[in-house]
Amino acid sequence: MRRRNGSNGGMTDALPGPASHTLISQRLRLNYVDWGNPDAPPLVLVHGGQDHCRNWDWVAGDLRRDYHVIAPDLRGHGDSDWIGAGGYYHYMDYVADLDDVIARMARKRVIVVGHSMGGGVAAYWAGTRPDRLHGLALLEGLGPPDQSEVELGGRTAQWLDALVVQQRREGA
Repeated sequence: MRRRNGSNGGMTDALPGPASHTLISQRLRLNYVDWGNPDAPPLVLVHGGQDHCRNWDWVAGDLRRDYHVIAPDLRGHGDSDWIGAGGYYHYMDYVADLDDVIARMARKRVIVVGHSMGGGVAAYWAGTRPDRLHGLALLEGLGPPDQSEVELGGRTAQWLDALVVQQRREGA
């Protein structure tokens, strides 16, 4: 993807700049950046393990003309809550966080792009929620250990659905 000339990182004057928002996922505050254009097809950008959502700025600046771009900070990254120094983050918690971000978009189907660890998270989410997926792009994606796709995908969907019910009960 080429980067257009100009000091605005590819942003057009017709669309407002990116806005940071938060949501609660499994009792942690997650940050995400919304690049506007809410009437366009939804596109979620998921960063890698050593990154944060603003690593996508130059890509989002170009894609925002044609898509409603959302880029979340996964837990323990960027401006999202951290468990603590040296805290361990379970892979499935990242998948649940992505599920919450996508649910917040209130759209039936989304396109998800993931890089490195984010590619694995995106792929796992896509396999668990195929009815919500419109498209998937993985850039150097890696994922959790190999397990039975059918069995694990079904159990993961049940677990994510149970989390939603629990969060509603808790008022999150």
